Parts: sequence; structure tokens; C-alpha cells
Amino acid sequence: MMLSGGEKELGGLVDCEVQCTKVCEKVKDFEGYNSCMNDCIRECAEALEKPMKR
Repeated sequence: MMLSGGEKELGGLVDCEVQCTKVCEKVKDFEGYNSCMNDCIRECAEALEKPMKR
């Protein structure tokens, strides 16, 4: 299955969500989990927008 550019970027965000879920699942309370996810996904999305520097 070929992915268009838009779907590829969306896939990156899905990867962010998967990673962030693993990071944030340690947070037991619901509000803390939500803010963890929001911050994590925002940072991850920003990192996706910039070319990776390694």
C-alpha cells in the first residue's frame, strides 16, 4: 500500500501517540495523563516538522 505525503505525516503523528502513550501510561491520574499526552504529542509533532539533526 502506497502512502501519499499527507498520510506519511499522519503516520508520524500516530507513532508519536504510540510513543507518548508508553511514556505517559506511568501517570496514574487522568488529568496528569492528558497533559502528559498533550505536551508529548506537541513536542513530537514539532520534532517531526524539523528535519532530524543527528
